[in-house]
Amino acid sequence: MEDSKSYIKLLEDYGRKSGREVFSEIKKYKRQRGMGMYGEPEAWYFSMRESSHSNIFLACYYGSNLEVGKYRTYSGVFFPVDVPLNTQLLLSQSDVLDKFSGVFSKRTKTGFKNFDKKTLLKTNDTSLARKLFSKSAVQLEILKSYKDLTGLLIGVNEINIRFIPELEGKSNISAFIRYDWVTEGKDIERLFKLGYLLHDQLSRIVVP
Repeated sequence: MEDSKSYIKLLEDYGRKSGREVFSEIKKYKRQRGMGMYGEPEAWYFSMRESSHSNIFLACYYGSNLEVGKYRTYSGVFFPVDVPLNTQLLLSQSDVLDKFSGVFSKRTKTGFKNFDKKTLLKTNDTSLARKLFSKSAVQLEILKSYKDLTGLLIGVNEINIRFIPELEGKSNISAFIRYDWVTEGKDIERLFKLGYLLHDQLSRIVVP
């Protein structure tokens, strides 16, 4: 991600102007020679803490091209939740191809028809998913967010955040995008708003 430094500057400026705590770091680490890959890959971290919801964070991560994994680059809001670490949930926007594939027929349903038609849910805890998405306000905000944040994903324990102490080693709820960082104020605020709703909904189910 060639613009990492400028992205961090934009996020730092916005975070301070909006009264939030910010943290950023660039790490270089050496990789041993092997299989033609060596050098000093970089990892870029950025986090922004929401002042009014002290355990909700905007987290951005970029790993070098030598790093493996489907979430080498991502940004979104994360907060801890008191569910088992093996709990898995991933919600995405459904598309036409999903509906003609076996994936859509095997999806988990929340029981809310309009929401189920527009989303694709995979989870090993159907009860938690149905409670999490039971509020119409949560459903509507997710569907609205799909229009502004391409590729938005809602997850439980989908990403293990190691660079924020309050999240490390804990289960988390996330609303995030892959492959890029959010840097525009309106997108940051939409993610935080979605984070507030998910957090408040979860607080009625489990105590973080």
